[in-house]
Amino acid sequence: MFSLTELEDFDFRIAEEKDVNHIVDILHAAARVDASQEERSSQGFVQGRMGKEGIEQWILADSPVRGAVVAHNKMDDSIIGVCFFSPVPTEIAGPPVVQGIAQAVADSADIDAVKALAYGPLAVRDVFSGRGLAKHMIAFIAGVARDHEKTHIVASVEDANQKSLGMHEHLGAERIGSFEREGRPYSVVAFETAA
Repeated sequence: MFSLTELEDFDFRIAEEKDVNHIVDILHAAARVDASQEERSSQGFVQGRMGKEGIEQWILADSPVRGAVVAHNKMDDSIIGVCFFSPVPTEIAGPPVVQGIAQAVADSADIDAVKALAYGPLAVRDVFSGRGLAKHMIAFIAGVARDHEKTHIVASVEDANQKSLGMHEHLGAERIGSFEREGRPYSVVAFETAA
């Protein structure tokens, strides 16, 4: 997949109920609702709106393959990043972004939906951007996937989000498909989970 270097001041773990308010703040800031399209493209952004109740339901789900990983700053005991994960649907159903991922996986000759995890949204506080935290969270989710005999992790990225697309390209993600939602194009990217 991709190599990792240790980050002395940070660790990564599965999100817990005590993290919910931090996650809400991180996602709200990362949505960049007041930024221009150019700023959103260059700085990255998360799409969609997940409220506190939705986050709680997601991370407290009674499933080892549905939850979120958080980046924890050991220096001040704060949560500075989050990335959600869940199974890829085996049927083309659910919200449009989920359908787009499911269709790209279904169309792929190399990926079986039963053996794949979807990840995202992914967000890191701006002040910690560029330190490899996103890469570590994706790698953590790949580890969760491997632990449950999943061969791939997949995500959708709005094409306007040049920062995220660039990061995924830099990490070696393979583009396996695309779709449109409300007239906006998205790419579906994948990593193999093999160590």
